[in-house]
Amino acid sequence: MVSLTAMARRRTAALLVSLCLASGCGGVGNPFGADEPTSMGTKQPAGDPKPQRLAGADATGELSDFDCSQRGNGRWKAVGTITNSTTSAASYAVTVVVADGATPPTSAKQRTLAPIPVGQPTRFTIWNIPVSVGTELSCTVRVVRLA
Repeated sequence: MVSLTAMARRRTAALLVSLCLASGCGGVGNPFGADEPTSMGTKQPAGDPKPQRLAGADATGELSDFDCSQRGNGRWKAVGTITNSTTSAASYAVTVVVADGATPPTSAKQRTLAPIPVGQPTRFTIWNIPVSVGTELSCTVRVVRLA
């Protein structure tokens, strides 16, 4: 059974993650080296201070097969599929936060996907996601169809 205090911390953390994603969290520099390229994505430049706050429509419903996990080397990786449900090709921004539910997130990683054709399932990978301090880490994802 989860205590009321634990539930309140989780709700607070969820709110903070949402606010962080909405305002563009800082610290996306890659301390572990270059990303491995994906077929439809662009790399986040090393040293970029924070994910950009991008104008566009929420497209979380176009995300499927999302998995975010810690790999054997301790680094976090997220994979998923975006399927464009609009009437023309569209670009997408995917932002992932790894944080403890009780600790406000301090960093995130963002990947901008090149225009995806209508109805075309397109797989993406985000490597070496920075981690906020905490013990019970989990991922939160935000997908935006760019204007």
